[in-house]
Amino acid sequence: RMRFEPLTKEQIEEWAAYQEEQGDKPDPNNLYFMDKIFGGVVPSEYIPSVEAGFREACAKGAKYGFPCVAIQATLLDGKHHEVDSSQDAFKLAAIECTREAQLKAGITLLEPIMNVVVLAPAQYLGDLTRDISRRRGEILNSSMDKGRCQLHAYVPLAELFGYTSELRNFTSGTASFSMEPSHYAPVKEELADLRVAS
Repeated sequence: RMRFEPLTKEQIEEWAAYQEEQGDKPDPNNLYFMDKIFGGVVPSEYIPSVEAGFREACAKGAKYGFPCVAIQATLLDGKHHEVDSSQDAFKLAAIECTREAQLKAGITLLEPIMNVVVLAPAQYLGDLTRDISRRRGEILNSSMDKGRCQLHAYVPLAELFGYTSELRNFTSGTASFSMEPSHYAPVKEELADLRVAS
C-alpha cells in the first residue's frame, strides 16, 4: 500500500539542504529516501535493501526506460516474516512499489533544451524563423544590423541533429549558429510515446 504526492521545488531544495546539514551530499537527481519505520515492524537490516530497490527503480524508470528525477520516498510501514523475509525480497518489493507509484503519479519525459543563436544575411530571417518553429523552437528575439540578422531561440536538442548542414544548404553557406545547454523541458506525451517507440 502506498500514497504519493508531488514535491514542490521548495520542498526539494529544503530536503537537499537538510541532507547537506547532516553531512550527506545532495543527490544530483534529487532522489531522496526517508526511513520513518517505528517499533521495528521492518528490521533495520532490511532498510538499505528497500532504499536500493527504490533507487534501482528510479534509475530505470517505469514507462520510458530513462532515469527518473525529483522523487522522495518515505518508508512508513511494512511487515516481515521470520523465515521468508530476505534482503532480495525487500528490494524487489521496493522496486515494484516504486514503479507502481511512478505510473500512478504520471511520468513526464524531459528533454534538453539548447540556447541557440543564428547569424545570417537579413534576407533569410523569415526562413530561419519558420525553420526554428518547425523544430519546436521558441523564438526569444531577433535583431538586424548592417544587412545581417541575429536570431535567438530555445530549441530541443533532438531537433538540432543535422542542423549545421541544413542551415548551410538553405543559406548557401552564409549563416552560422552556436548553441549551449539551457534547461530541461517536458515533452508532450504523444510525442514522447512516438519517439520512444521509434
